[in-house]
Amino acid sequence: MKLLHDENLPRQLRHKITGHDCAKKVTLFCPHGVSADVSCLSHGLVVYLCLFCFAQLALADITIDPNSTGATDVVQDPNGASVLLVNPLADPLDLGTDWLAVGNNAIGALAIENGGTVSNGHGTVGRYSAGYVRVDGVDSTWTNNGYLGIGSSANGTLNITNGGSVSNQYCYIGGGTTGKVTVDGAGSTLTNSDGLTVGDARNGTLTITGGGEAISTFGYVGRFGSSRSKATVDGVDSTWTNSGNLHVGYYGNGILNITNAGSVSSSRGYIGERSRGVGEVTVDGFDSTWMIRGKLSLGDAFGFSLSTGMLYITDGGKVSVGGSLAIHGNSLVDSSIRMATGGMLALNGDADDSFQDFLELINGSDAIRYWDDSLSVWTDITSATNGVDYTLSYQTTGDLAGYTVLTVNTTEPNPDLDDDGDVDGNDFLTWQQRASPTPLSSYDLYNWENNFGTIDSSVTAASAAIPEPSSYMLLLVAAACSLPRRETGGRPLTLATPRDFNFAAHGARKWRPNRGPKTRSGRRTTRA
Repeated sequence: MKLLHDENLPRQLRHKITGHDCAKKVTLFCPHGVSADVSCLSHGLVVYLCLFCFAQLALADITIDPNSTGATDVVQDPNGASVLLVNPLADPLDLGTDWLAVGNNAIGALAIENGGTVSNGHGTVGRYSAGYVRVDGVDSTWTNNGYLGIGSSANGTLNITNGGSVSNQYCYIGGGTTGKVTVDGAGSTLTNSDGLTVGDARNGTLTITGGGEAISTFGYVGRFGSSRSKATVDGVDSTWTNSGNLHVGYYGNGILNITNAGSVSSSRGYIGERSRGVGEVTVDGFDSTWMIRGKLSLGDAFGFSLSTGMLYITDGGKVSVGGSLAIHGNSLVDSSIRMATGGMLALNGDADDSFQDFLELINGSDAIRYWDDSLSVWTDITSATNGVDYTLSYQTTGDLAGYTVLTVNTTEPNPDLDDDGDVDGNDFLTWQQRASPTPLSSYDLYNWENNFGTIDSSVTAASAAIPEPSSYMLLLVAAACSLPRRETGGRPLTLATPRDFNFAAHGARKWRPNRGPKTRSGRRTTRA
């Protein structure tokens, strides 16, 4: 267990100031000895730099507050408001009811590993400066006896890996700025005796993978209007368990992706709930489940707040609703359930005699849609064919005993949005240009990401079968040479590759290719 310095920090906490790469190893003893606080406006971070050589002099800033009033200084003063922690740290480190702020007046970073333990009152990662905490390994624990805030007034990152555990009463991710939490690996847990909010007033990201687990009484994704937030539960045994309700897009914009056998459970579920709230949930992949013990509601029940709720169930994903299902939409907003490729919706009751019986279990607009590949649109399922496009089956045994299960068997939308035979960066550009089946939807974006790099074998086979006589090729070459050309400055032109648009690893940053000259097909290539 230790404070981390520059060379140990993840790249998102490194930046450049006046050409100095802060990824360089920290220099504690500079020959010039003159330092100053220098703020990087691009990243909102503060470091201590030598005014002569710009070598970094100090980085770690882990503070506690004995008076529980919030750490405001970084001083070693037993009688003051704050105490600076230094290596080596005590293990176990028990701060009682004192606050622990990681990233107070300078960048802070703390590693709890190899069975180390820390306990305190309230905890904050990214208070006034960027903060980073890693809890790694079996028996490595961080116990907050109050709330835990990730991204309070500066960016905060918390990684729980390889069986590490963090517990607190209430946790918010993205309070006044951006917060990111990863729970990865079997036995890795984030336990909240109260609620877990992903995106409180600002943007939050929660990623649960590899058998990690989050537990809370209630959950929010995109709580308030300025929040644009996302939660992902991906992989076998990866779970988010709520004993109470789960809200996706309360007042803000919220996205929940349950994929590759991930599992989420809650008492009730709300997707797109209050004034202009937008919620979108995707349950994709065999054994991916959202189990709702009570009611599921999409959109605003009163119909005047312009909130929107969308639920996608695809590739064998399953959503079960133990209470009522309500879909609220009007002429201005489109709240609906969209299903394809074996997606399953289970409603409590015996209603498999006809689809009309099944619809009687739903309140509101009855907006359930399937992907009609012949029309390339999401179509009302009442126009589909029972036994071909979908099936209804009442279950008498198993976990869904007493439920009627709707399974939709049609294909899902083609992720090759520009229909050129492969799924690449041009398709993402098409998504950005609002030309996907549901413009700018997170599902279309997820479908593109999940299929990136695939190639339509029928297209490549057809291309290989076309003969190319040498005389015809010479004619094409001659025609190409006669076309006007734009000066490229001698730099080769290349197609975009994944490294050119790794937007998914960098938040909401939009990808825009370097726009090179057009080819004869009208497409633009990109410069190397």
